[in-house]
Amino acid sequence: MRLSELKDTQGPNQPCGIRWPNWRKATRKQRVYIPLEYDPGVDMQMDWGEAVVEVSGELPTIKLFNLRWCYSRKLFVAAYPSEKQECFLDGHVRAFHYFGGLPQRIIYDCKRSDLT
Repeated sequence: MRLSELKDTQGPNQPCGIRWPNWRKATRKQRVYIPLEYDPGVDMQMDWGEAVVEVSGELPTIKLFNLRWCYSRKLFVAAYPSEKQECFLDGHVRAFHYFGGLPQRIIYDCKRSDLT
């Protein structure tokens, strides 16, 4: 919104006689989306998965770090004991080394626990 579009008003909530736009209200109406068409070398998607494996007669659940190029669908997967930050960062380093490069953007399918 431009300053010239603001209207003069008088009232207790407009101390300077200017009605300011409600930015919070405006942002609620914006739609957020992830594109379904991708350019080569631009986007990757990251997500965690899990699998049960047999190790020494036991069946532990392991976490699978998945990083995929959106355009080519080329995939990197690494197994970790947890989704902790050190596993998260190590997965990225190994994936970038495996792919031989970095994307311009990574799309994360995050749960709140991924952010801690």
